[in-house]
Amino acid sequence: MVASKKELEFEDLLEEVGDYGWFQKKLLIYFLAPVATALPVLSMNILFLVHIPNHWCHIPEMAASNLSASAQETLFGHDKSDCFMYDLNYTEWVQSNHYRIPDDTALIPCNNGWTYETAHFDETAASKWNVVCGDSHYANLALTLTNSGGAIGTFIYGALGDRIGRKPVFFIIVTVTVISAIASLLVTNFIAFLLLRTINGGLMSSLFQLPFIIVLEFVGLDKRGLTNAVPNVSWAVGLCILPLIAYLSTNWIILGSVSTSLAVLMYGYWKFLPESPRWLVSREKYEEATVVLMKIAKENGKDVDEKDIRKKIKILGERVQKEKQEKAVQNNVLDLLRYPYLRKKFLIVTYCWVANDLAYYGLQYNLPNLEGNPFLTFFVLSIVEFPGLFSIWYLMEKWGRRWSSASFLGLAGVACLVVAVIPEDVPHVAVICSVIGKFGSTSSFMVIYLQSSELYPTPVRSIGMGITGAVGCIAIVIAPYIVYLAVYGKYIPFLIIGLVGVSASMLQTMLPETLDEILPQTIQDGETFGKNQKYLSCSWKRSTPVPVKDKYLNEINQSERNGEVF
Repeated sequence: MVASKKELEFEDLLEEVGDYGWFQKKLLIYFLAPVATALPVLSMNILFLVHIPNHWCHIPEMAASNLSASAQETLFGHDKSDCFMYDLNYTEWVQSNHYRIPDDTALIPCNNGWTYETAHFDETAASKWNVVCGDSHYANLALTLTNSGGAIGTFIYGALGDRIGRKPVFFIIVTVTVISAIASLLVTNFIAFLLLRTINGGLMSSLFQLPFIIVLEFVGLDKRGLTNAVPNVSWAVGLCILPLIAYLSTNWIILGSVSTSLAVLMYGYWKFLPESPRWLVSREKYEEATVVLMKIAKENGKDVDEKDIRKKIKILGERVQKEKQEKAVQNNVLDLLRYPYLRKKFLIVTYCWVANDLAYYGLQYNLPNLEGNPFLTFFVLSIVEFPGLFSIWYLMEKWGRRWSSASFLGLAGVACLVVAVIPEDVPHVAVICSVIGKFGSTSSFMVIYLQSSELYPTPVRSIGMGITGAVGCIAIVIAPYIVYLAVYGKYIPFLIIGLVGVSASMLQTMLPETLDEILPQTIQDGETFGKNQKYLSCSWKRSTPVPVKDKYLNEINQSERNGEVF
């Protein structure tokens, strides 16, 4: 009996032209890594832009006196000195020259504005528009609105990339980023600043995901882990660079301008960046797909016949269109909820994404509640990502996705719970546990990002990741207000983050292992994938390894059959 011939897949074409040669390495080194490095500078700079410096009531008579700032602080320092001042006739008080304040002197709100400490910044957006005291909640609102824009933008730009192509959407995002960022530096009131930062924030998640998807569609199966690691490591590099830029800037306008210049430089990728040949095939643009594949072959030193490649592309494309017409299957996001086992995986992955986002951003946003220099503390919370990323990079390829991710997310949760149960007066506990929690959440996030792309079936992979990311943004949106709860007790943010993290790590153990597994190509594949795996199984215990040559990263197989690319 003769075995049936395997149908042509896009991975066959990619293998012919080289699935990891100089072409792919250039994309990783010169495109994905630099863009991912710039992203935290573009997105996380909001923490420094709306930083509220130490401040106190501005008293013109005192400012004109010969008293030093330290002497004024000694005289007027009290628990509410940042928002209230003594009800005195300061002209007479200064002229009296005895500098004594009666014990029964009443306090009144600042009526001449505020004086701001300039140890770290000459001016921030918060100090420019006096977003302090009764208006201090606007600083948290800036973080919330910036992140809420990401929840909307992830869904919109993810779907748009599937419709009109990866390359044009990338430059649309860059353009809107530049315009909104520059405009936010030129406005004359804080409300306009908030609106523009909301628009800007709506682009950041997509600006991280889209370059990752672009490169992922050009590499072979065995380089998926590397493709996932590069942007995560680059992000950590950018995080470490951000406090240095903020420290050297001394002014929020300079910081915003330097950050925006990084986005402007991305226009240099217009000629460098090709369109995804997978997407081109799905849109019946066979000649353009041929040109891209021949370019890949040339740069990778592969000798291939252009006519043969063109013929195979046409065969693949025609089969896709034919199967689309014959089956007329319309897959959409509801398929993630329609099938019970697929629904279970979707909900667990989404909750784990929420837990990771809450731990990662919650601990970063909690910076004002940690003592010390804000630039140095931010740097420490950032540099700890490197050991986390490199350790998880090794473990997830050896131990598997499921247990490595669950273990590190659990570590982050437990570290936060330790802070919640230890008395606040015990020194350094909050800082040490924050660093451990950031280590764990960084490691786990790297895995769950890859794991979700491997669990979702091809027809709904991109939209599934988009929705999961959008729901995850809810955690980022509420993180500033969870951090704000520290005014009622510094343990409260840690308690919430810890409970969510531990519960998510327990649920994550119920997901199937995806290491070295063929990705689900159809909705039915997605429903059955992982059902036969044992709960305590690890990747190295697999009795029959799947040969690399028979494993495919099917980013578009089934979606091509439906006329869509994900």
